[in-house]
Amino acid sequence: MEKPQKEVIEEKDAPEEKDAPEEKDAPEEKEVKEKKTRNTKMLDAESIKFIRQNVKNMTYTEMADKLGLTKHQVNRTLQYLKEQMRNHAINIDGEGAYGTKQNKKGETVYDWSNPISETAKKVEQKVENEMSRPAESRPGGGGGGGKVKQALDAELDELLGTL
Repeated sequence: MEKPQKEVIEEKDAPEEKDAPEEKDAPEEKEVKEKKTRNTKMLDAESIKFIRQNVKNMTYTEMADKLGLTKHQVNRTLQYLKEQMRNHAINIDGEGAYGTKQNKKGETVYDWSNPISETAKKVEQKVENEMSRPAESRPGGGGGGGKVKQALDAELDELLGTL
C-alpha cells in the first residue's frame, strides 16, 4: 500500500507574506485649521500689577499676549477690581454712596456714573485714571457707538419716520 503523499505547495502558489502589515490607502486629509488652545495660565500678583500699569497704553489683547492669558482674563481682572472698589465705597458710606437708576429689567441699581459720597468720588476718579482704557480706544469709539450702532440708529430713525 502506498502512503498518501502530502500535497506540496510550491512557493509561487503560497500566499505572500510581508514583513509589515499591509497599509490601507488613507483618505486624503482635509486641511485642518490650526485651533487655538484655551489658555490655562492662572493670574498671579505680577500679572495683575502689569495689567493695572498698562491698561492706558496697551490693548487687552496685547496685554494678554504678553502675559500668556486671554483678553477675557484681562477684562475680568479689571472688572473685578472696579467692582470691589465700588463695593468698598458702599460699605464705608452706605446706600447713599452712589445714585441709583433703573436697568433694562426695571430693577433699581447703583449708577456708577453718579458718585455722591466723597469715598465714591475718589473711587470713580481712581477707576477712571488707573483702571479704564482711554475713551478713544474703547469699543465703539468711546461712547458714541461704532459704525454698526450708527447705521442701526439711522435705520431705526427711518423706520420710525414712516409710522
